[in-house]
Amino acid sequence: MNKDEQLRAAINQKLIETGERERLKELLRAKLIECGWKDQLKAHCKEENLFKKRKRKILNLQNVVFQLYFNFLKTEEPGNLGGSAV
Repeated sequence: MNKDEQLRAAINQKLIETGERERLKELLRAKLIECGWKDQLKAHCKEENLFKKRKRKILNLQNVVFQLYFNFLKTEEPGNLGGSAV
């Protein structure tokens, strides 16, 4: 494990031990819902028929995230992340 990975693991462990990781996840979830990101993501998946188009290809989380991010970049203005910063 290199130095960055060790530091990342140590920080992650501390966040888990203190319960801060769960608190941050809930805060992020609430902010994404508040700015409408969750609803926009659902609508985008339905509009693009994302899952049916990929029926013959291997569908995994990495492919889905990449496709959504790529489509987001095509449609959004630079610097606009769909709401205020967390």
